[in-house]
Order: sequence, then C-alpha cells, then structure tokens
Amino acid sequence: MQSHSNRLISLAAVLLLLLVVGCKDNSPAKVSGKVTFDGKPLPKAMVVFTPADGSRSSVGVTNESGDYTLRFTPSEEGAVVGEHKVEIVTSGEGADGAPEVKDKIPAKYNKETELKETLKSGKQIVNFDLTP
Repeated sequence: MQSHSNRLISLAAVLLLLLVVGCKDNSPAKVSGKVTFDGKPLPKAMVVFTPADGSRSSVGVTNESGDYTLRFTPSEEGAVVGEHKVEIVTSGEGADGAPEVKDKIPAKYNKETELKETLKSGKQIVNFDLTP
C-alpha cells in the first residue's frame, strides 16, 4: 500500500502533467516577409496584422527592399498566434511635400482588405505579392 506522501506526490505529478498537456502554446509568432506590388518591392508600407479574436495587433513597416518584421511594440517583435486580417497601407508625399492621402495600392489590400493569414508560434515568413 502506498504511503500518504507517495499518493500526494503521484497525484501532484498527474495534475502537473494534465496542466502541461492542456495548456495552449502562447509563444508569439515571429513574422517577417516581403511586400511587392506589381512585381516590385513596396517601400514605406505599413503591414498590420489584426487578430480575429480582437487581441493586440502587430505592425511592421517595409524598407526600401519591401522587407518587414512584425512588432507588438518598437522593442518587442511578434504577433499573436491564430487567424488575422491583414492590411497593407501606403502613403507618400504629394508634389508640394504634404502627405498624400490616396493610397498607392487598391483598397482590397487595406481599408477593404481581402488578405487573411493564420499564424503559428515560432518563426515564419509571410510574403505578399500584390497586383494592381
């Protein structure tokens, strides 16, 4: 017959195993990629991943080569794991140097986005090849 302390240790081990097996992986998705428009890199575009569950969005800004990395904050890389709506927004300067309001790419990629991605925990590359 097991002693009382051995039974408690066994019960604690079983409970710990159930907790570990039942826990969802909350590791962030580490996402980077490239955005092109009409076959050319799209610089200075804001890439916004908004989780379907309404949790915190992540944002990346493309460089001159169209490359981006998603961030929760300026110092914290990552995105929430799961399904996301993706918006890609551009802006530029008008002839007079004032900010240009009209987006350079079709609304189906930003305010009326059709883009969706499902993210897993860990590193992944998500590229977008946008067409006019």
